[in-house]
Amino acid sequence: MQPNFYEIKAVAKKNLKTRWPEAIAAVGILIAVACLDALFQSVLMTIFKVDAVWTPFSPTEIPSYSIAAGVAITVFSAIYTLAVVFPLSFGVLRWFWNISSASNHSLEEIFYYFSNTKELIKAIKISLGIFIRMVLGAVLCFLPGIILHYLTIPDIYNALGFAMPFWLEALNPLVSVFETLGLLLFALWVMRYSLFFVVLFSEPELSALDTIKKGARLSGGQALRLFGFLCSFFGWLLLCLLVVPIIFVAPYIFASFAVYGREEYRARKEF
Repeated sequence: MQPNFYEIKAVAKKNLKTRWPEAIAAVGILIAVACLDALFQSVLMTIFKVDAVWTPFSPTEIPSYSIAAGVAITVFSAIYTLAVVFPLSFGVLRWFWNISSASNHSLEEIFYYFSNTKELIKAIKISLGIFIRMVLGAVLCFLPGIILHYLTIPDIYNALGFAMPFWLEALNPLVSVFETLGLLLFALWVMRYSLFFVVLFSEPELSALDTIKKGARLSGGQALRLFGFLCSFFGWLLLCLLVVPIIFVAPYIFASFAVYGREEYRARKEF
């Protein structure tokens, strides 16, 4: 029988009891490295006069000016995320995973996937594999909304030399509905691959592709439970709006997620 969310969080708190300074430092380093991406984007957008870059959360957002520069900045951000942010996040998760079994591991192990070429390449392969699946998921989930968005832009029809059909104007309010629905479907798609780290840490001998596939099988049929677990942190996440509490909330969530993953793996050894 799997423990309930309260029991999982109680174990996480116990694991963090004597490790809070290290846990805060680990998450702080990850946040700082991730924020560098946003800083680089902002600087490059200012230099090249780009008004927007593509993200899964704004699927219809396309630069009005300097489209080539916008695409280049998006690609740069993707490479930085794949080669730096993801491997570091794997290392941070691995540290929390290790302390979830009461192991005594030093903070420097958050850089584990930068320790040798083999581990870094594997981390990048996993990052790329998940990234490709996220892009595919984003396309499938957001495509109806994107198509509807462009079907209801009068300027497109004016450029073609005729007026937009009246009945298409009535579809305009549905754009936001389809985009919201796409976001919800995309969230479910993301959760399908969210437990890959459990397989990565439990069976490090597996290839990157097998790790992703087995992680997806581990998550299979558990989307609602995982969604409920994430929603149980809603109150804590609201505190993060005050910014400062995030340095305490984020380690708590990481530690809880590690315990959650360990329990899922224990309960489904034959998946």
